[in-house]
Amino acid sequence: MLCNGLPLGPEWRNELKAFWTMYRLVNPHHEAFASPQRLEWTLPFLYHGDEGRGRLRRAVLVCSYQPLLSSKGHSFKSRLLASVFPGERYACLEGEETLETLHTVIADDLRDLFYNGLEVQLPDGTSKQIYVAFCGVKGDWPWQSSCVAFQCITDSRTNHINHMDV
Repeated sequence: MLCNGLPLGPEWRNELKAFWTMYRLVNPHHEAFASPQRLEWTLPFLYHGDEGRGRLRRAVLVCSYQPLLSSKGHSFKSRLLASVFPGERYACLEGEETLETLHTVIADDLRDLFYNGLEVQLPDGTSKQIYVAFCGVKGDWPWQSSCVAFQCITDSRTNHINHMDV
């Protein structure tokens, strides 16, 4: 599910190598390229949010992680649920703190997964550290404007966006 439905192993690593080769053309300054030996074990992710209507047409906000190399088909296969917020918890002045806190905690988790990774068991019985690289946010405009913890900071020295400044 995390890498085009491929099992952990050589095909998975080849898929990630190919992704990062192409992504370098789009964003050559992403911090993932500082550790080229880890690219074949680094999963590219987006943070996705969408505001919709729930029961009784009340606002509801759904936040999820989305692997950039995800399986095709239903969103259950391509998004990993992070949270569901009823409108009364985020669409008010007091709710801004709640949503900002959620974004800050998720940003901290993504930063930890980027630098420290997560140990996984491979099919051959060995274990390996895999990493997660935050590549951006996506979603409707109201949700994107709430993502202060994920705002990309422009580096004044290079004038490039550093996506790890979450």
